[in-house]
Amino acid sequence: MPEFLPHLAGPKILAALLRAPGNEIKSGKFDHPDSSQALVANAFGYFLDRPEALPSFPGLGGNPAYAVTLEAEMRFPWDGGGSLGWMWRLKVKAC
Repeated sequence: MPEFLPHLAGPKILAALLRAPGNEIKSGKFDHPDSSQALVANAFGYFLDRPEALPSFPGLGGNPAYAVTLEAEMRFPWDGGGSLGWMWRLKVKAC
């Protein structure tokens, strides 16, 4: 099982990662020192239960986030819904 920083809600993070495509937990890729998914889980996992604590990103007008997920599939807007464009590791919704 993956290890998370001690102050994080490990079971909630693990549940989110197990729902994600890519199978990085079961394949062992998550435990690799260069894992971007491990970086995201440990850096943004704190904000899963407290999205309003996420600092505002520059240029977004200072609106607080109201939801944070660790991984989401998103399509390029120009592909017409056909091919998967790219996998984003962080999804933040602002008001």
